[in-house]
Amino acid sequence: MDTREQAFRAIHDAHFRLVWSSLRRLGAREADVLDLAQKVFLTAYLKLPEFEGRSSLGTWIFGICQRVASDYRKSARIRREVQLDSAEIDDLSGSVEDLGAGLDAQQRARVAENILGQLPESQRTAFVLYELEDLPARDIAALLGISVGTVRSRLRLARRAFAREVDRNSLSQLTRSRRRDGDPPRLLSNAGPKSPQLRAILSAARDVGPPRGAQKQAWRGLLQQWQLSAQTG
Repeated sequence: MDTREQAFRAIHDAHFRLVWSSLRRLGAREADVLDLAQKVFLTAYLKLPEFEGRSSLGTWIFGICQRVASDYRKSARIRREVQLDSAEIDDLSGSVEDLGAGLDAQQRARVAENILGQLPESQRTAFVLYELEDLPARDIAALLGISVGTVRSRLRLARRAFAREVDRNSLSQLTRSRRRDGDPPRLLSNAGPKSPQLRAILSAARDVGPPRGAQKQAWRGLLQQWQLSAQTG
């Protein structure tokens, strides 16, 4: 392994969970995430000399995830692996009020992914970056090329929609918690809404990660792509 390959292996290993979870949250089917993750890292490898350090490396890589996921959603014939509408969520949980307690972690993650998948792309991206990746609004604005005010507007709409799907009682709590002079409290913070249903579903979305062995499998796939590129280059 040469020095450049070794250095990028360290980047790959350090950011693989971020890439995997971000692609899932941005609408990629689980069956397709591995291929998409390899595409993200291959793009990052090729564009790494262009990285100027204006943001963290993780934020820069997330930007690549966003573009890859957006292209994927536009071209994929099957947008979601599992579709859960409100009635199906009620069947899983018994009632909306029991949504957090009635499901295991995997089911709650599926519910969260379905709700995120129903949001417009612009709102979903703002929500994922702010609530699940903990980026401040100014960094999100820089990453997306929009104003901080637009970030907060998209975030407000996304939070309301997310809360409405999980627990309608949390909508009023979100409205009361909004601050005019800065970023709003994150939903999982101590200052966020106290709805146990909302917090349980959102926690499951935050905890989404790759299955065992996926990271090594993705790295082997990258090496194969590099070898093929070298042979045809």
